[in-house]
Amino acid sequence: MNWLKAKSQNIKVDWVLIGEIVSICVILIPIFVLSFYAIPGGDDFANSNKIKTSMAEGYSYTGAALHMSVHYYKNVSGYFFGVFLNFLISPLLRGGISALRITVFAANLFFYLSLYVFVANLLKILFEVDKIKIKLLSYFLVLFAVTNNYNNSETWTWYCVLISYVLLTGCMFWGIIFFLKAIKSGKKSYTIGAAVIGFLVSGDSLCLTAMNCGIYLLIGFWAIYVYKKKGVAIICFCSALLSGVINLISPGNFIRHDSVTSEYPIGGALKSAAYLTWSRLQYLFFYTPFIILLIVFFIIAFKYFSYRYDLKGYQLIIALGIIFLGVTIINFPVCLGYSTGTLPDRCIWLEDCAIYIGIFGWVACFAGWLKRKSGNIEMRKETLICIAVSCMLFLCSLGSVCALDNYPTVKMVKQLTNGEIAECVTFWSDVFEEIETSPDKGTAILREEIPENEFVFPPHLRDDKTWWVNKAVALYYDKDWVYISTEGEIVTN
Repeated sequence: MNWLKAKSQNIKVDWVLIGEIVSICVILIPIFVLSFYAIPGGDDFANSNKIKTSMAEGYSYTGAALHMSVHYYKNVSGYFFGVFLNFLISPLLRGGISALRITVFAANLFFYLSLYVFVANLLKILFEVDKIKIKLLSYFLVLFAVTNNYNNSETWTWYCVLISYVLLTGCMFWGIIFFLKAIKSGKKSYTIGAAVIGFLVSGDSLCLTAMNCGIYLLIGFWAIYVYKKKGVAIICFCSALLSGVINLISPGNFIRHDSVTSEYPIGGALKSAAYLTWSRLQYLFFYTPFIILLIVFFIIAFKYFSYRYDLKGYQLIIALGIIFLGVTIINFPVCLGYSTGTLPDRCIWLEDCAIYIGIFGWVACFAGWLKRKSGNIEMRKETLICIAVSCMLFLCSLGSVCALDNYPTVKMVKQLTNGEIAECVTFWSDVFEEIETSPDKGTAILREEIPENEFVFPPHLRDDKTWWVNKAVALYYDKDWVYISTEGEIVTN
């Protein structure tokens, strides 16, 4: 008994570690719960119909997905691997709405786990950080930025976006990790992994292709300049670049662009992309707690990161230019393709991810440069005080920069608990059930109002039977037409 008592007295509760884990869970759990409120979008119905048609011609799921990838490459766009994944998984067709929700949950889980592995490995490989508390705190700062600096409404529950953008961005993180490990260890397995993942990820939307190739280029330059690993750098980067070129020259890209405009205003698109980059940086620095996150991260880096490379001041300035140019290039395909000065939420999400990777990395390097300039001063109690003050500033800034009720995590928790999200999902579930069970070949839906929710991507049914979503839903449920109205009267002919 005395031995047990002595042992229990020696066990210390690490409240900092517990606090970090709880803080991360507060952000992630609502996202995972929200996944099970996903509903099919218009693309889900349309894609399911295309797979059914292909399978009726004798294709298997895999064959049908390959068939559609070739069709999209020739006629729609070059994102061959993103299309293949979307059609191959086809959760709505395979298992209905329940399978769709499980897939959305799996995609979210994969991305946020990959983000942690990405952050933890970068800290380990580049800055020799082994302490789990430092890794978790750094992950929390990045996680907060990704999920709460802006409400990217298309990335929470929209299946197509979660596969083509969120899941494949998570795959890119693994490719980067393998690339770095291949450079450090020289193992062929890591080189092969980085090359394969780089190739596949570049076969998606051109903005993600640009991001993937850009990061691979920077890592390749680092591999040659610092480690003299020319072979590894060439194999991995050229693999990503080859896929990007295959994507870029797709006939479908030109067909889709010509359906919008026959002009190719490259100069105007570059100008718009640069303007959007500058505007986004201004928004993140002046209208979100991003600057406070960076201050906390800077103090962590100054105290706990190890630096083996003597960075120069001019290199940091060049790095800022590379970050701005890189984000501009990521925005460029969208600006050229749509010929507009705005980005859809899914592209803003990618733009933000690129900014976070670049700026957090730059702050870590700046901390190392300043550390060497200041004679490598070791901080002890002063460091803890600075971290405490920074955390207090962070907490205070949450309410001053943006009302607490407007942060996505807070709003998500409130709407999950008060039933607002469930009400929206129930509305659409009832609509789909009414369409499916209707004995008529045409289904007219009348509702007093159509609810909207910023976290649940809707199917976008309209009071227009010729609207492509209405036609896709009708075909999926084997109806001649589908129509939804809030006008109090339905036209059925």
